[in-house]
Amino acid sequence: MPDLEGYLSVEELAYYIVLSSIVTLTRNELRENVIANSTILSLLEMVPETNEILDNFRMGRYEAF
Repeated sequence: MPDLEGYLSVEELAYYIVLSSIVTLTRNELRENVIANSTILSLLEMVPETNEILDNFRMGRYEAF
């Protein structure tokens, strides 16, 4: 991601996307705008912990946070 080079790492961006999405989007919006977005999913696959956070939230496993 050359546009963010020097400002934000890929890991930081992945965490930002997941955490801000969980806080601001409904579950349906989260599914439509994040989970169904191949570009975002490919980014999240680079940081497996973010996928875990997203999955735990979607499945209601809040104690895993």
